[in-house]
Amino acid sequence: QWCAGFLNDQYLRNTGHPVPVLMSPELTFPQFAGWMREHRPDAILHADRDDRLTDWLERCGARVPDDVGHACLDLSADDRANTGIDPEARRVGAAAMELLAAARGRNERGEPEHPMTVLVKGTWQAGNSTRHQNAARPGT
Repeated sequence: QWCAGFLNDQYLRNTGHPVPVLMSPELTFPQFAGWMREHRPDAILHADRDDRLTDWLERCGARVPDDVGHACLDLSADDRANTGIDPEARRVGAAAMELLAAARGRNERGEPEHPMTVLVKGTWQAGNSTRHQNAARPGT
């Protein structure tokens, strides 16, 4: 879904030079380094919680956040250094428990005929892995 949203945004903006999504079941450093050389992104959105990206950016000679920023779409709640979205796992768990309690109250059992999806809005966290924008507008 994240990739679809990203690609749709690039299509709607019609930039003429869309940056392809870099995805692979077993992404390697040579694949990443080639993608970086070819596309030279200003920022990278990722879902990995490990430090592999930071290491690979350093190996490519990129300075974070001066040359390239990165933001994690699934930031762990205890990561206060990086930029990204905290998915609010505790709230997701609480919402799931509320669904279960309501189903039990209606005496429902087994797999539901029409499963429900609950969306819990994540929280954006500005960290050190992206450049900070000045809040003041030019001329003010």
